[in-house]
This record gives sequence, structure tokens and C-alpha cells, in this order.
Amino acid sequence: MVDRKLFSIAAVVLFSVAGYMAFINAAGPVQRDGSLFIFMANNIYAGQPPYWASFDTKNPFVEYYWSLVYVPLAGWLGVVSASRVAEGIYLALTGLVVFYSLLFYYRKFLMPQQEQSQRLQLCSMFRPTLFAMLLSVSVVYLLSNWRVVDNGFNISIYQGLLEALALLLAVMLIYRRSLPLSLLFGGIVFFAWWTKQTSLLSIFPPLLVSLFWAYKSGCFRQYLCASAIALVTFLSLVALFVLVLWQNETLAYYQRGTHGFHLSTLADNMKSASLYLMGLLSSSWAFPKNTALWVSALFVIVVVAVSRDVALCKRRGDQSIDTVFLKVFLASWLFGAILQATIPLNFYPHYYLSAWVPAVLNVGVHLLDAKWVRDDLRGINAAIALLLFFALFHYYEERPLLEQMRSSAPIYQRVEKLSEIIPPESTVFVWGGLAHFHILNNKSSDYAQNMWWPYIRESMSDAERDEEISAHLKGNPPDYFIEFYESYR
Repeated sequence: MVDRKLFSIAAVVLFSVAGYMAFINAAGPVQRDGSLFIFMANNIYAGQPPYWASFDTKNPFVEYYWSLVYVPLAGWLGVVSASRVAEGIYLALTGLVVFYSLLFYYRKFLMPQQEQSQRLQLCSMFRPTLFAMLLSVSVVYLLSNWRVVDNGFNISIYQGLLEALALLLAVMLIYRRSLPLSLLFGGIVFFAWWTKQTSLLSIFPPLLVSLFWAYKSGCFRQYLCASAIALVTFLSLVALFVLVLWQNETLAYYQRGTHGFHLSTLADNMKSASLYLMGLLSSSWAFPKNTALWVSALFVIVVVAVSRDVALCKRRGDQSIDTVFLKVFLASWLFGAILQATIPLNFYPHYYLSAWVPAVLNVGVHLLDAKWVRDDLRGINAAIALLLFFALFHYYEERPLLEQMRSSAPIYQRVEKLSEIIPPESTVFVWGGLAHFHILNNKSSDYAQNMWWPYIRESMSDAERDEEISAHLKGNPPDYFIEFYESYR
């Protein structure tokens, strides 16, 4: 009963914070990548298969999720604002997973045995609960702050929730194995991959740690069997996704946008990696703008702390082995999150956003594990609460700046003029890397591959591209042809 009350209170707080942040961010402009994701989501909402009208390098889970939220909200709010609502809900759920994980760790490993044997009272859990809630609010704030995430709609901020759920299930399988749990584990891993392919790189290191953890716990064979069932589940769902793409005649578009593009750019990225890295290092170090530097610094600190715990565990025996394995498990997840962002060698800052969830969980676990922190949680909670209050209160001052950015953005000015000229029922073909005309008018695509931005230039020759466009437009010319020029080189 108390658990439900605590969870309900946390949910109210987190959804309130996420809604507040989304309300402020809604005043700002939609950036290029966000416009393309919303474009695909709106096309799915209109009944079109993913990748038919648009080019994307990522898997389509987020777009499918948004399209579901469009069902009750798009007609009322429009697809852009409905996407803001969907993002706020998702980030609040991410915060809830962080809250639950920290509270679970405290209860299982740190709560005095005497308190565990009693009916949990709210007063005995107040300070650690408040600590977990404040850190979960921090996650929502970081992943909603436009100065960190470039005003939202970054797929990377969606990775943490499903990765956390997958790894939570992996740990559960060490202690309790069942067929439904194994199937669920495989399904969640699929959804993590379906969000962004590199999530597999994020969770791979901790899953390796879990194998060794199961071996030391004496259940390696059973855990391996459960993992095999999960793997078969994951591969079956991947095969089903590929089959659906093939049936919709969009498999070639999917391959062109994902594997084709990444393979075509890897060589250039390797040549320019040092320049990209220097650009990242020379950007602002102000917290929390440069996510890559901050999460990397936290990872170094975590490695030092975990190394100390491993040494102490060896010295005093196996009495705290589960705690140490959990810390190694979390540290390896943070390593995987940094690795998946670094491997493309282009050092895009937003790729590192997915590392905030494992970073905050690592910090929270290590702080709770320190006796001096537990003894002074009142002061630490007060300090964190004060910082968050300050940050959230002053975030409202960002709204006029976001409104000014939106009104002065050239693409918004152009779309406003075009919308006055082009009747809503007209067919439109867009040549360019901005989908703002469609999303700001809540318009689905009239044509296949109705956008040609720089990634397609890397994946196709000019002759192939011209031939395909001619085939799409033959016998069905658009009423209007729009070119949005952007220089990407």
C-alpha cells in the first residue's frame, strides 16, 4: 500500500515537471531532425508505412509511439504540439523508472534488516524516497532542457527508458527465471533496438557482466537458457519487422537510410574524427550543455569508485558481492552508452544524451551507498531540491527567447508565406531537408520519398535519384514543387 502511495506521489511530481517543461519548449522552433521525425509520425498516423515518404537513419518506434498519441490529440493540438505531449509523457515515465530503481536498490541492499521486517512506514522511507525523487526529476529536467537537447525531438532521449527496463529484466532473470519473463526480456530488447539500433551497443557490456554475475551466483546454465529464449524472441520480432517492410515495399528505403548511409559515411568520419573531437572539446563546458564531457567525466569517477569497491569486496569476502556486481553492471551500461555515441566517429553531441539515465543511476547508487551521505540525506536533499527549484523556476524565463527564435527562424517565415499561397488540398512535393511545410500544416505526404536531404546524396547516385523521382511523379505531377535550400557541406 505504501509502495503505491510513493509511486503515485512520484508520478504526480514527474508528470507535472515534464508537462511544465513541455509547455515552455512548445514555444520554440522545431529543428531539422525533429521535423523529419514528426513528418514520418504524421504519415504513419495517416496510414502510410514508415520510410515510404521519408528517409531516416533510425528505427521507427518513436514515430509509431507519437502516431498513437496523435489519435486523441492531433486534431485538437496539431501534430507538433501532440508530439510535445508524447515526449513529456515518455520522459516522465523515464523518470519513474529511475525513481523505482534507486528506491529498489536502497530497500534491497541498504535498508536495515529491522526496518525490512516491519510494515514499511512512510517516515522511515521519507529521506531516501525524496532523494530518489529528486534525482528522477533531475533526469526529466536534463532531457527536457532545450539548451541540452536542442529543443527536443532527439531520438537519443528515448533510449534510456527501454534500455533501463531491459537491464532490469536481465537482473531479475538472475534471481527468478520463468518463460514469460524471458519472453518479456527479449521483447523489451527489441523495442530498445526499434528505438535506435545503437541501443544494442549500450546494453551489450552490462549483459556480459550479467553472465558473469549469474555464474558467480550459481545459476549460469539456467540464466543462459533464459537468455537464449530472449534472443530467439528478439530475432523473431526483428524478422517480423523486416517482413512488414518487405510487404510494404519499403525495405529498400529502410536499408538505404540506415545501413547504406552509415557505411557510406564511415570512411569520411574516420578521416575527420580528430576534427570532430576537437570541435566537441572546444564547445561550452558549462553544465549541462556539453553532455559528452560531463558523462565521460562521471564515468571516470564511477570507474574509480567501482574499482575501490571491488578491491574491498575481495578483501572482506563475498558478503557484498551482489552490490558490487550491480555497481559494475551500471558502470558498464554507462560505458556502453558512451561507446554507442562514439563509434560513428562524428561526435554529434546529441548522441550522448542517452547516457544521462545511466549516469544519474550510477551517481545515485554510489551516493546512497556512502554512509556519510545516508547520515546526512536531509542536507543533501535540501541542496538538490534548492538547485532544482532554482533551475525550474528560471527555466520559465527561456520561453520569450524560444518564442523569438521561432518567429525569427527563416523556415517558419517561409512556411507562413507558402501556406497563404498553397491551398490545403493541393499535392506538394518537397525538395530539401526540412519537412516544416507538412508538419506545420498537419499535412501527410502526397508522394513516396517526398524529401531529399543530404543523407540520400550519400546513399544514391544522381542518376539513380533522378530516375526514382521521375518514377514517383510520372502521371501524377504535384500541384506545387517546393525547394528548401540548406547547405550541409
